[in-house]
Amino acid sequence: MRPTPLVLSVDDLMPAEQSARLEEAIGRFTITPILAPGPEFDEVYAFLGAEFGPKNELEAKATLAGWLGRHGAVDGLFVAYHLLSCRDVDGALAGARDCFVIRRGEGPWVVLLSHVLVGPAWRRSGLGALLRAAPVALLRAAGAQDDEERVLAAEQELIDPEDEASIVRQLAYGRAGFSALNPQVFPYAQPDFRPHDVSAADPKPVPMMLTLRRLGLEHATEAPAALAWAVLDAFDVIHQEHCLPGDLAARRALAEAWCRDPVPMMRFDPRQPESAPCRSCPGASAAAKARRWAWFTRPAPRFGRGGRPEEVPMKLKPGMVAVVTGAANGLGLALARALAGRGLTVALVDHDEAALIAALDSLGGAGQPGAPHSATVVDLRDRAALSALPGRLLTQHRQLDLLVNNAGVSVGGALAELQEDDIDWILDVNLRAAMVLTQGLLPQLQRRPESAIVNISSTFGMLVMPTKTLYCATKFGLRGFTAALRAELSGGPVQVSCALPGAITTDIVRRSRAARPQAKELEHDYLQAQGQAPDAAAARILRGLERGEGEILVGSDARLVDWLTRLLPRALPGLLLRHRARFPFLNV
Repeated sequence: MRPTPLVLSVDDLMPAEQSARLEEAIGRFTITPILAPGPEFDEVYAFLGAEFGPKNELEAKATLAGWLGRHGAVDGLFVAYHLLSCRDVDGALAGARDCFVIRRGEGPWVVLLSHVLVGPAWRRSGLGALLRAAPVALLRAAGAQDDEERVLAAEQELIDPEDEASIVRQLAYGRAGFSALNPQVFPYAQPDFRPHDVSAADPKPVPMMLTLRRLGLEHATEAPAALAWAVLDAFDVIHQEHCLPGDLAARRALAEAWCRDPVPMMRFDPRQPESAPCRSCPGASAAAKARRWAWFTRPAPRFGRGGRPEEVPMKLKPGMVAVVTGAANGLGLALARALAGRGLTVALVDHDEAALIAALDSLGGAGQPGAPHSATVVDLRDRAALSALPGRLLTQHRQLDLLVNNAGVSVGGALAELQEDDIDWILDVNLRAAMVLTQGLLPQLQRRPESAIVNISSTFGMLVMPTKTLYCATKFGLRGFTAALRAELSGGPVQVSCALPGAITTDIVRRSRAARPQAKELEHDYLQAQGQAPDAAAARILRGLERGEGEILVGSDARLVDWLTRLLPRALPGLLLRHRARFPFLNV
């Protein structure tokens, strides 16, 4: 069946966009929906891909092809995907756009604007305005009535006051009737929708603004919070198909923390010259208003992020030698096994002799002549034994290429409930041991053509939590030590990384100390229920090491914490306390 071209009207556009050229464009161009994969779909996808593909801003072809068949309501949720092709009178492909029409129950009609592209030969022909009018025609075709709430929504990059093109783009949105939800009241971030398989980079959400055109209410200065949430819900409907749930939950938590009702709308008035006052902000020019938003346009500084971008990351190779502390169980054992599986020789270090021997046996080759791996029993609290440890390791192995400071303990309870010995114990194991061992092995690591140090911190090195005061102090300290050491060794052969794992299904809490035994058991149960497997965490850490990441976020909860600490550094502690019911061990 041949698709029916859209019926467009100049009345679907704002007066600022209506012109004689637009009337000519309506007679010249034909905009037609693509209903199924085929030659037309292939041509339009290639047309969009040439522009958006190199920027990683276009979904996979199979994804868009699958969406073409989504037109209708299921369980009260109406979703329709539209891919439009625009052809000139001679049949040439002149432009394309795609969008989603979404409505939940009797709520507002929301059109999510995705890609729009006008070919170079057709710019300034009025075609761009036609493609902006097309979503309104799609709403009519879907049955939306003039007395119903109808909104066009787009993700808009934050304004860069140093980039004139950024301001020009926002002025163009203003001319088209769009206003932005104030990001200080309703912050928004676009989730990373690239494939998240084993080889993919970790998700990197991008702070943006939600820019809306409320049909018939284009000059409104505020919007109901319910409408803002409906728009966010519409984006979630689409993003949940190819984004990690934790990323979507993070941006929703971000909005919940700041949203108020109603949400102020920000708009540049395109009818005024740039040097004139902006109507939505009396006494200020559009550029001046943009500069006042500058705090939100720049990402918060990331503590130690980035690794060594100017250098080639270390690659793990058979024959290398790795030292892993705390290797008898948990994450340390998982790291040792993963390294041995890659052909590395592993020197295991732990204080639990029986568990350490069992760990060595699990690596294979133990007890055979020339078995490469070794096990060294040492109490990291024993300062003399710790000082002698580098020499013992160098006696057993002719070279050292990788140091993983993984050994760690936990102390739970309010500071007033703990003993001075608890402070000494956790500082010695979690922080001092890593510093002393790194100092002792650093000369050997610097002699290698490429080598690395990985310090295992925690999400508690990014956020603070009641009753984990001592643990947070040591993990923040280890993270700071790693960042400073990375700067100190920059440009040399030693790569320095800090791993920041979230919850992992280990026995670290059960083997550690707590002022209240019941809280200790509840925290252990929480880790077992919410944590990821040690093997998965180990694989992620080694993947981050080989990508040269300065900080390696391990798990969706770590990504969530990283995101929230950068976007809500001051509000996060209060947000955590309001949701403390999610952490039973805090309520004992």
